[in-house]
Amino acid sequence: MDFAAPELEFARKLAANDKLQRDRAMRNLWRWLRSQSSKGKKFTQKELLLVWKGLYYCMWMSDTPLAQEDLTENIVKLADCFESQPSSLLSFFDAFFQTTAKEYSRLDRFRLDKYLMLTRRMLRRILRTLDSKGWKKQTVRKYFERFQHHVFSGDETKCPEGLQNFCNEIFLDELTKVLSPEEEEEQETNGRNKVDLTVMWIVFCDSVLLTKSPFLRNSITKNLFEELLRHEEVRGAVDLKEISSYAFEKGKDENCPVRHRKALYHIYSLFKSSLGRITSQTLKSSSTVEETNDKEMKNVE
Repeated sequence: MDFAAPELEFARKLAANDKLQRDRAMRNLWRWLRSQSSKGKKFTQKELLLVWKGLYYCMWMSDTPLAQEDLTENIVKLADCFESQPSSLLSFFDAFFQTTAKEYSRLDRFRLDKYLMLTRRMLRRILRTLDSKGWKKQTVRKYFERFQHHVFSGDETKCPEGLQNFCNEIFLDELTKVLSPEEEEEQETNGRNKVDLTVMWIVFCDSVLLTKSPFLRNSITKNLFEELLRHEEVRGAVDLKEISSYAFEKGKDENCPVRHRKALYHIYSLFKSSLGRITSQTLKSSSTVEETNDKEMKNVE
């Protein structure tokens, strides 16, 4: 039997016309993935792409909003099957983005919303996974360098502009939800006080440098850099000085195209100005505290 036979069989059943057969296939897939992972199996990208092919068309066949919502939740929960296999979990997420990027251009306006809902929930699940791992820099880098091959690539030949723009638009909102106090009640936040998300924005800087699309360059700059300064909880986890310096160094390279240099210098100026305002506010706050303390001391005397 070919090594991919089980995955291929699941893909066929998940895309069946009969809803009962699709539901049964989802339950069996969950059991099988969990069983195989617990036995130490490391799924290959090829195997997981076959699984996602079936999941994609399972969603395609789902017509009613309630059924789509339930299916989305069940698909996202499949990530739990890979808890004991970190490499398979990353490949599972990566295969999702690859599949969605490949099929995105075929979506009509009647089916688009349910796939965007799935994309949003999967992105949130990815961020929750990183949160549960304590936002370890090496893990965050591994994830986002992998995703830079498609959904955060800035390359419309690897991932449609519409899908990349959507992920850019929702990224900070989803990240804020994961970092919010409400999320802390649902899951552990290892090392929350030491969260450093700078490596994400290093990857985003590289995307600005690599993209040939003015639309995506503007989308990345606006949604991931300008908006960052308006998301205080996330901003505090990013070293603005490091990103500012990184953007400047990349922009001044003699091989950097003019349009890319302009965008990178804009990021540099934006973050440098923000750092100046933060420093000014901090000094002003410290001065106010000192004046208050002085008054209290005089009253005591």
